Amino acid sequence: MEAKTLNIGHLFGRAVSAPRCRSTPSELLRSTVVHLNDHSDEDDFVNTHVFPPKSHL
Repeated sequence: MEAKTLNIGHLFGRAVSAPRCRSTPSELLRSTVVHLNDHSDEDDFVNTHVFPPKSHL
């Protein structure tokens, strides 16, 4: 990356505004989450880690 500190918003904005990228921000986020965690069950990961059940709060 050209900048030492890069805001995630700038990263998504740049990717979404790039002509060759047709992914929506949500698709980009989803692929990033799956890639970073390499989780076999994406829904399970989202339900337990990204949006924890209210009983865990």
